[in-house]
Amino acid sequence: CPDRPPYTPLMLRAMVSIPGRGVAGDLVGLRRSPQGVVYFFIGDVSGKGAAAAMLMAATQAYISSLIDQNTSLADIATQLNRYLCSVSASSEFVTLWIGSFSPERRELQYIDAGHGYAYLRDEQGLRQLNDGGGMPLGISAESVFQDASVQANGEACVLLCSDGIMEQQDPSGQELGGGAVMAVLKTAAISDIQEALMSVLREHAQSDRYSDDVTFAIVQI
Repeated sequence: CPDRPPYTPLMLRAMVSIPGRGVAGDLVGLRRSPQGVVYFFIGDVSGKGAAAAMLMAATQAYISSLIDQNTSLADIATQLNRYLCSVSASSEFVTLWIGSFSPERRELQYIDAGHGYAYLRDEQGLRQLNDGGGMPLGISAESVFQDASVQANGEACVLLCSDGIMEQQDPSGQELGGGAVMAVLKTAAISDIQEALMSVLREHAQSDRYSDDVTFAIVQI
């Protein structure tokens, strides 16, 4: 008889990024370090257009490089922040949520640097993952970042999403809001969250063309 339930191994259930205005300023990814640690992240670059897309690409590449060095979450945020402060304009910044998961301990560690849209659903219900972190990246080279941790109980998943989902407008200008997203996350089977979320988004916008970038990832842990 096993000591604990046979939890499903970590699985990327969905990773979606739909540009709202030609080119995207959102970043999203899942990457395994050479040591086997799995990191997943989402972020949003301030501004729109080509400049935001270029900063997004540089940010994502730098994160991947730090993960390949098996860098801690706090060091990833610190080094990335200093890099962005050195290469970006004073009006530019990046919000970022990044986490790593230990299947053996069922522990999720994360940093929320001004992003705000990450959620854990498990047997205890739905929790927002915004305890640890700091300021958005690229504002001050002296910023300090603190990671937080949470235990995942039973079958669980993490939803990471951009503000372009919550703030998506209908033809009258009404935003979708977090309530509709939370209703999907609370009720849909993990395998159905992607389809259900996109359905709610299309119905609200009354279109499959969106006013802002639509980006999300669903990770089963």
